[in-house]
Amino acid sequence: MRGAGASGDYAALVPDGYYRTACRACAHGSCGVTVEVRGGRLASIRGDPSDPVSRGYVCAKALASRELLESPLRIRSPMIRDGDRWREASWDEALDLIATRLSEIRDEYGPEAIAVATGTNRDFNHWLYGFAGALGTPTIVNAANECYIPRVTLSRMLVGDLPVVDYDGDPRLVMVWGANPTESNPDEYKYPQLDAALRRGAELVVVDPRRTALAARADIWLRVRPAADLPLALGMAKVIVEEGLYDRDFVENYSCCFGEFRDRLSRISHAWVEEASRVGRREYSRAAEEYATAKPAAIHWGVGVEQGANAVYADYALLDLVALTGNLDAPGGNVIFDPPPVVPSGDMFPGLPEGARARTPGREYRMAWEITRPPLYLIWDAILTGKPYPVRAMLVFAANLLVTRPNSLKIWRALRSLDFLVVADMFMTPTARLAHVVLPAASWLERDEIADYRKHHGRAFARRRLFRVGGARSDAEILLDLGRRMGLPGFKWGSVREFLDEALRPSGLTWDEFSSVGRLRGPVRYRKYRASGFPTPSGKYEFVSGKLEEWGYPGFPEFRDPLSTDDRYPLILITGARRLPYMASEGRQLRSLRRLRPCPEVEIHPETAARLGISDGDWVAIETGNGRIYQRARLNPWLDPQVVSAEYGWWYPEMEDDRSWTLSNVNVLTSDGPPLDPLMGGALLRGLACRVERAGPGEVPLDDECRPRRSRPRDPNPRPPG
Repeated sequence: MRGAGASGDYAALVPDGYYRTACRACAHGSCGVTVEVRGGRLASIRGDPSDPVSRGYVCAKALASRELLESPLRIRSPMIRDGDRWREASWDEALDLIATRLSEIRDEYGPEAIAVATGTNRDFNHWLYGFAGALGTPTIVNAANECYIPRVTLSRMLVGDLPVVDYDGDPRLVMVWGANPTESNPDEYKYPQLDAALRRGAELVVVDPRRTALAARADIWLRVRPAADLPLALGMAKVIVEEGLYDRDFVENYSCCFGEFRDRLSRISHAWVEEASRVGRREYSRAAEEYATAKPAAIHWGVGVEQGANAVYADYALLDLVALTGNLDAPGGNVIFDPPPVVPSGDMFPGLPEGARARTPGREYRMAWEITRPPLYLIWDAILTGKPYPVRAMLVFAANLLVTRPNSLKIWRALRSLDFLVVADMFMTPTARLAHVVLPAASWLERDEIADYRKHHGRAFARRRLFRVGGARSDAEILLDLGRRMGLPGFKWGSVREFLDEALRPSGLTWDEFSSVGRLRGPVRYRKYRASGFPTPSGKYEFVSGKLEEWGYPGFPEFRDPLSTDDRYPLILITGARRLPYMASEGRQLRSLRRLRPCPEVEIHPETAARLGISDGDWVAIETGNGRIYQRARLNPWLDPQVVSAEYGWWYPEMEDDRSWTLSNVNVLTSDGPPLDPLMGGALLRGLACRVERAGPGEVPLDDECRPRRSRPRDPNPRPPG
């Protein structure tokens, strides 16, 4: 793999000047930035104060983008495994090989034998799902089962689409639940929106097991027990109903089943809510009263709600709170925004044939099955056992599966057993090292795309291709070329630019015109349900879901406590903590980011640490029934003494053996088995039983700066695993 020293390897594709574009240095959402090009290189990146979402915000990941372009570790040409070595190849050779092998596997085993995989939601994901649909495979691997998609799918079933906070509508109270926007800015939101609302005088309620910087700023902080969001939300709904604080106009005219809902709440005791959630009645009653009486008020919720065995029902309970208080689709509440004038991404490609969809495994997880997102354990099992059908090949785009998906050791076994594995990435990750072919992917500065129009804030942004690095291509370019070589239906465009022109037709703009305009937004309308109703069997908001009952599930949220601590594993583990400056597993190759946070940390209460003989900064072992990893202890007096919180996404690019991803990776600890969410099949990632102990002398092969003690020079042509 070549370095970046040659001037022809990294260069601008535009004249010197300033260019407004949409940053995607992380996987979530877009921030408006201005990129300065000088002397054919990236000179600076600045936040764009005129951006309606990010409002001038720019983070360390964006500022590290010049290092991303220049990094000698970037993959710059296709790589093909040749025995026990890698060799460079041309794009034609690599794509012809991939097209041939995939066609052979499809012809022998059927299209479902080819899996497609991606990480968290990206602006090219519709290309990957379109490729899967045209190929005819329902075997899709992504983060949908425990990240964002549970609330999107449920919202579409109950209210039409995901209602998000209308920060432009001046909410008087914001309840942030299971999110930490000061360090992680996912999907529709950026912290400056919330910060502006608070500066205007909005109240803040934070629901989080950890006292984050945002929780420290809150008027009310509810320290909920991990995996117990549902009991807390039901307790708050009970308070609102008992005290008559609900919106009578909405309840009486636009909802159904309220009497049954009230009856079910009456069977829940406040003592049970307190015991299950570990939040006192006085505290959650005050939060419920403030939320119900502040007009308008909104709930800003995140994946912390969804990474457990009650994900969908917890989302349902939060939607109930929004509806109960009349904040659904109300100015300053949670609004269902109309999309921007762009062809819906799913309409650009042929859908999955009905016969192929019927073969999707996991129908017992009905909501996941309806959207063709089978729980991941079914796909790993299919690879390893051939049941319910053999899976022999996989395409992986923008996903380091070994680090970011539950049960890493099982995934390692599954990926090694594939007949053919293709990975498109910017760097040689642990997942890429298992591949037969690795393709060099472009960064956000190296591709043209419509940003964010698959989100739910009603906006779309132009992301412009300003640079090229070696032979890297955008994921859309790769999939378009591969689809055409395989003769897949619908892959008709001669270039990605043609696709973008077609997608923009409703706006009346071409891609070139849109890239100059920079932004689009759909019309903003409120309380649309008054004219159109709701997409439920009754046509009203259903506090008890008829569709769920039709599928054979309880129509009212029911809690299944996943907590299973015992003498061997007495502590409760959170595995999903996000920390600046990283995005999931990304960024640890970049020195500027690594200097900011060189080591993974696990937060422990000082009393618990003292009892275990652990001091601040010690390397500790964290163990579950699934595995054992190491992170450095960080004492946090605000945690529940039984709770520990480990960082997510850690691996060590400077280590080339399996220790690089097994040493500190929390997904070595997680399981993809029961208890799973009954509707989406999502894994339990918050609320695991674990134990923690001080690591023994020499047990961790890293120094105090988290560098390998016995490092060896990086092999510029590393050998793939045997």
